[in-house]
Amino acid sequence: MSQPPSHMQDLAQQISAATSILTNFLSSNGLVEPSFRADARLDVPSMPEDVEAARGNLREAAQELYILATYPSDLRWLYHFKIASFVPLEGARSFSDVAKDAGVDEGHLRRMLREAMTNRIFCEPRAGFVAHTAASSALIRDKGTLNCLGYTMEETFPASAKVVEATKAFGASEEPTQCGWNLAFNTELPLFQYLSNHAERAERFGETMKALTSTDGYHVRHLVNGYL
Repeated sequence: MSQPPSHMQDLAQQISAATSILTNFLSSNGLVEPSFRADARLDVPSMPEDVEAARGNLREAAQELYILATYPSDLRWLYHFKIASFVPLEGARSFSDVAKDAGVDEGHLRRMLREAMTNRIFCEPRAGFVAHTAASSALIRDKGTLNCLGYTMEETFPASAKVVEATKAFGASEEPTQCGWNLAFNTELPLFQYLSNHAERAERFGETMKALTSTDGYHVRHLVNGYL
């Protein structure tokens, strides 16, 4: 039995297709590609809606693939223990004080934070102290960002990690009760029925959908246009 393409392979294909659309547009209009050079163009050139959509898809797929490839255990840990809430939006706080308030081991906290810092999530302005960056402060300033991260870490990632096991157990089944979700959460219920029985997860899912549909990439017009 042939194996279905993995989620990571699907993301890679999306990245390749979107990159082709974007680079073809740039080359056909005599525009240089983005680069890291000091004299690189800073603004985004005006482009047709389909090319702009491809650029958005490229960014989203690349970010998701990067997160999957780096295994987001540190992000899930930081989210689960609400670490961002114990760091002031202005100034810095010691690792020891944050660990005490969060109820976690200081050494463990330090390792998790420094791993996240390699992705510009939190920073260490001076030895032994943590402060917010734009990315980490969004977890405090924007409820949508917090819930999107939570849903990805607590629901999506555990289910995605069980896709191989689900394929081995259920083959090509398309039943909503025979997928990675069921193995990850040890349930015979389909996703939405399971969520309806878990208020905190259901609220997080709802807030995530609200946040996503407020962005252009997930605007309802894309769904409407797909049926025109």
